[in-house]
Amino acid sequence: MYHPIGPANLPHDVWTLIVGRTAAQSVRDLCSLRMSCTAARNAGEEDFVYRCANIPIWDQRWWSVSPMHQPGRNFLARCRQSGHLEVLFRSAVSDLFLGGCRFTGMEMHVVAAQGHLAAQYTVAMVLMLRDDAESKNNGLQTFRGLEAAGALTNCKLVFRGVVQGRGDTCVACQG
Repeated sequence: MYHPIGPANLPHDVWTLIVGRTAAQSVRDLCSLRMSCTAARNAGEEDFVYRCANIPIWDQRWWSVSPMHQPGRNFLARCRQSGHLEVLFRSAVSDLFLGGCRFTGMEMHVVAAQGHLAAQYTVAMVLMLRDDAESKNNGLQTFRGLEAAGALTNCKLVFRGVVQGRGDTCVACQG
């Protein structure tokens, strides 16, 4: 029996990889691909795809505040739900340092525990500001570990970029 071979007949896992790679390049291209066929639309709903999405910081900020960008806010919410580390990090930095939300500190710890180096840098900074010696020592150890990995300067630049609204991303964090 003849089975036609074509893009629509690829396995779901292959479609998920294709859509994830597209998301890593451009959210606009992701949206176009998802509209092209049912297989791409279905694969585009996987958490893996949302974790891969490359979202420029200015888009994330605009979508977060503009009343006209409900689809963007929905997309960001889905990225957060899937565990997109860069989106979680940027949101936590904004909430913690710009919005004054102290509950975000736990979210920052979770992102840091997942291996996001700039989040580890941020947690270390906060620990260094505490009064107790144990926290200060833990923060210092984290800084030393980041320095030994050659990531300390990059993490500082990424943190500053998020606070200032620039598009710096942690290359080491994209892992």
